[in-house]
Amino acid sequence: MKPAINSKDVNSALKGLNNLSAKIKVQVSGSNRAAFATYAQHVVAVYRRAWQPLIPKNLARTRIAEVSVTISRDGRVISARIIRRTGDAALDKSVQRALDKVRSVGKSFPSSSRDAKRTFTLDFTPIIGG
Repeated sequence: MKPAINSKDVNSALKGLNNLSAKIKVQVSGSNRAAFATYAQHVVAVYRRAWQPLIPKNLARTRIAEVSVTISRDGRVISARIIRRTGDAALDKSVQRALDKVRSVGKSFPSSSRDAKRTFTLDFTPIIGG
């Protein structure tokens, strides 16, 4: 005999599906990594704000999109592209829309940096029920 499912359980499950949050992890590499650690977290925050409202509400499981973002010294985004898709068309589209939305991160490189540009690798992960 199957256990009974009441409407409270169903509503709770649906609420969890609609309660999505954006998690973005950054990889910082190259010279002067320490100086860019705080800057990288700023980049993450900018992309998280852009992506959060775009995440599809009907995701069944968590998947990761890997993204490459190149930023100029003045904070302008030179290029942003998905380098590893999730396999979920709606989720990949939401990531691409967030990438297209951010033209600048609004902050110049740390003063100790002499780099003309810097590339960051970001992992976009929707957190279901988070």
